Amino acid sequence: MLTIFFGVAIMMSGSATDAGAKAKRAFLMLDEQSVEFVDGAPVVGTWHIERRRGEKHPTEVIDGVEFVVDKEFWKMIKANEGRNSAKSDVRVEKDGRFFFRDKVVDVGMRVGALGPVLRWHDWIVALGTSADPAQGTIKGSFWYLLWFSEKSLKGSHRQVVTVGMPLLRIYSN
Repeated sequence: MLTIFFGVAIMMSGSATDAGAKAKRAFLMLDEQSVEFVDGAPVVGTWHIERRRGEKHPTEVIDGVEFVVDKEFWKMIKANEGRNSAKSDVRVEKDGRFFFRDKVVDVGMRVGALGPVLRWHDWIVALGTSADPAQGTIKGSFWYLLWFSEKSLKGSHRQVVTVGMPLLRIYSN
């Protein structure tokens, strides 16, 4: 009962001028698919994504939020990457051990190459390859989505691409 009243108090605290404003939304994107965490694991393709060809620029619509892919879009991507990057907080040793702020992280595999590393809500999310050379093909290494909790330093991994590094970005309005 207390939770309901607390929720009502928060909803009522907004001003009348806020009522018409669109809520700020952000989406973690893996290539052309959205990623959301449900019960501690990523779910790829959570949000419906529509791509439209525009007169000048294409538009991506994610769960009703439009993103026109123009110069401002790429500025937003770069700003989000700068604001949410955790790349300077991680390192990978030659033996595949993965560290976050000099503490060992357990993602269930030894890590080889590391791509983008982003903060997303309570998670650190990265793209990486396996340190095991058997995890790949003649065309190259498999890429994995790696994630862990900053508090527990425990997480997991999921293979996402067999050839070529995918993109990991944050869209926001």
